Amino acid sequence: MTDGGLARPQIAVGLLGNVGLHIDGRPVELGGERVRTLLAVLALSAGDSLPTTVIAERVWGDDPPANIGPSLHTLMTRLRRAVGVDLVSTGSAGYSLRIDPDDVDALRFSRLLRSAAQAVDAEHEHALIVEAMSLWMGQPFEGIRSAWLESGEAPRLVEQYLAAVERRVDLRVDDRQYGEVLAELRELTNAYPLRESLWVRFLRVLAQCGRTAEALELYESVRLRIADELGVDPGVELRALHAELLAGDRPRPVRKIVPNQLPADVPGFTGRKSVMAELDRILAGRGPESLVTLVLHGPGGVGKTSLAVHWSHQAAADFPDGTLFVDLGGYGPGEPVDPSVALGYLLHALGVPAARIPAEVDGRSALLRSTLAGQRVLLVLDNARNAEQVRPLLPGTGAVVLVASRSRLRGLVAREGAQQLPVEQLSTADARTLLSERLGETGESKLLDQLADSCNHLPLALVIAAEQIARRSGAGLTGLAELVEELDEQHLDAFDTGDDVATDLRAVFSWSYRALDDEAARLFRMLSLYPFRRFAPSAVAALTGRDERAATRLLRRLTDLHLTVETGPNRFQLHDLLRAYAAERFGETDTPEDARVAWERLLDWAVHSAHAARRVLGEPNRLKYLAEPLPDTVPESFADQQAALTWFDVELRGLMAMVKEGAARGLHAGAASLGLLLWTHLGRLVSPDESIAIQQISAESGRLVGNRMIEALAHNQLGTSYGARGDLDRTETELTRALRAFEAIGAEAGIALVRGNLGFLYQLRGEYDESIRQQEIALEINRRGDDAHAESVVLNNLAMTYVESGRYDEARRTAVEGVRLSENLADRRALSYVRDTLGQAYVGLGEVELAAEQFEAAVVLNLELGSVAPAVNALVRMGQTWLGAGDRAAARTAWNRALELIDDHGLGILEPRRPEITALLEDL
Repeated sequence: MTDGGLARPQIAVGLLGNVGLHIDGRPVELGGERVRTLLAVLALSAGDSLPTTVIAERVWGDDPPANIGPSLHTLMTRLRRAVGVDLVSTGSAGYSLRIDPDDVDALRFSRLLRSAAQAVDAEHEHALIVEAMSLWMGQPFEGIRSAWLESGEAPRLVEQYLAAVERRVDLRVDDRQYGEVLAELRELTNAYPLRESLWVRFLRVLAQCGRTAEALELYESVRLRIADELGVDPGVELRALHAELLAGDRPRPVRKIVPNQLPADVPGFTGRKSVMAELDRILAGRGPESLVTLVLHGPGGVGKTSLAVHWSHQAAADFPDGTLFVDLGGYGPGEPVDPSVALGYLLHALGVPAARIPAEVDGRSALLRSTLAGQRVLLVLDNARNAEQVRPLLPGTGAVVLVASRSRLRGLVAREGAQQLPVEQLSTADARTLLSERLGETGESKLLDQLADSCNHLPLALVIAAEQIARRSGAGLTGLAELVEELDEQHLDAFDTGDDVATDLRAVFSWSYRALDDEAARLFRMLSLYPFRRFAPSAVAALTGRDERAATRLLRRLTDLHLTVETGPNRFQLHDLLRAYAAERFGETDTPEDARVAWERLLDWAVHSAHAARRVLGEPNRLKYLAEPLPDTVPESFADQQAALTWFDVELRGLMAMVKEGAARGLHAGAASLGLLLWTHLGRLVSPDESIAIQQISAESGRLVGNRMIEALAHNQLGTSYGARGDLDRTETELTRALRAFEAIGAEAGIALVRGNLGFLYQLRGEYDESIRQQEIALEINRRGDDAHAESVVLNNLAMTYVESGRYDEARRTAVEGVRLSENLADRRALSYVRDTLGQAYVGLGEVELAAEQFEAAVVLNLELGSVAPAVNALVRMGQTWLGAGDRAAARTAWNRALELIDDHGLGILEPRRPEITALLEDL
């Protein structure tokens, strides 16, 4: 009701098409274009006041009238005359329309789509999308001109509309209702011919209706149009669909990936009830369209990560679109995670194809916001360094972001409206509970409270103290009393972690450190040099110049005193605060020369251990670039290929950290060599972005030491890493640089290597003739050099090019030759690759049983090598092959095996495959 007691009129502002206004169902004559532009600008604010300066900018753009006040007043008078004075409000904050957001079709449209994204079932989601799309009457803001509307609001609404169309198509295709969407998709692809995601759905629906030939013809037409207008090939998703159509596979509908990345919950979690309650309160009170950013801040060792993980597990049910977790490495060994790398990790986890991920931070940040728009997700950012690291990772709307940091991140509070929640030391009661649970009931609450005071009520210090007591010969009450007495006698300065809360940890740490003999104390200090949290005794032996047996004995001594933690068989870890304490002790006792010599030993050990592992795996070493090992270096030795693969799996992150830190310390030859040796396994285990960062270091370090061979190899590997990311232009740039460098030094094996990779690049671009030409050059060089391994790799790639171009008989002949050659190689990966390729050739030839036989051989070989992802891929192809032959039971068996592999191995890089395989099984 209005103040006068009359019913509020029914208002309907139309912006999705011709701009107009209806009151109580009757159209209102608005007059000229400027009045309708003003109506649109005010309507999009839906009752909120806009300052005159903002209105002027949005209505007139860069060409405002000389005297803006009277001009705007005149325009506002004309609007009031048309719509009625009651609808237009004037106040100190500016002008507004007295309307609800749902009175404006564009705002109601956006609200319905956000609600659809949060729907718990597909039927409800579809109904909301249909309701939203019923409001769409044409291009937004027809009949008016405004730079602000044309460049900002209209494209945003069109993007929402097209995304809604695509999602509705996905839902209807899930329901097998193909017919009604084809006409709409044909019309939209004509209107937006360069929007590949529309073409993907159009071609997929055509194929699922049995019109594969038509889909293939349309693909060729859109490929030519993209090439003519943009000068590029279609993206990876559209090319992949084309390959499925050529292979006779039935394309799958797009499925939504729901990530679940939280670490395991904390066992025996104690206290934090008030913070947990506040987190629950904020979660319950958030709006559906808001972004909530929460900062858990406190000193190191106070338990921020444990709290974040524990609460996130409790609240996970409120986030149906998934939970994401990233350790940003803000405090600890190595550099903090670059926002670009973190964004790549998040987008990959959300199922965004690598080729769609932009190279620059701003582009990735925008894509993350688009991908998560309106979704109810929880994003946990652990160990953040500063606001600049976090800001690009923030979604747009609908999400909750929980940040844990030693910093208060005041910049996020000021600019993004983040809410701070301090994580303080445990209360006396909670600290007593924690100690009692670990020591058993002592009945000595006074002593427990004294111990908690000495540890500054920090969980880390309390756990260390409790375990020290339990290990003492006078454990129990006697040990407790002795420890309290010793801590009370020490008067050390506060352990300053650089945060706002001082932590009195030196007393606890020094008590354990003083109990060490000289050898163990030196090893503890030198652990501060190691660039990664986890390490093996063999690496520590190299760092300290001791043999492995002595290093293991000393590490166990540190573990006994809780200065390190044994995380698994012969695997140890050092907490960040203990690392900082060890660094202090190192600076007081040791010299920079001690650090330099230790790092030279460590890098030399890493280089020659990686080289030894590659030899056992049969990986080629055609291009010589390694220096001889130092006299006292004792590299790792490996009993078999599985041991070598396991070593790479376990040590890779630490080895990557050595490359970065080694280059930073000026040890460029070792850093460059190690980066090159890791490349194969980077591609297996980490994102293309991380692989690219390592190869960039190798290239620059090779240049700094004047080693053209290293530099050329690094550019070759950079090119292939860019290719894995889908950045084909950079791939070509780097491979061309590598080719010129190899030609300059006359390295024929290197020339062949790059030619083969150029062949793969041209294959990705669909330039099959040039791809074949490059690979034939590589094949000739390798045969001239009698390099069977390199020849087998090129044969596999050449066979795959024949498969991609539909030349299946040539693909079969080439792959058979590759199998014959690879069977005699130590590197069984080459044989696994070409078996898989031969299987695809047989699929093209319609030889189902032969194809399945080759896929099975590839699965067995890959599992023997610990290469789970290729095994999963082969099983997916095997299932598709059996399904194409009508054997649904065999298809189900293959796909279930693929899911079992993902479950058993828990590799994050395989999680995006799970929804796809699950969908295949559901469709059966």
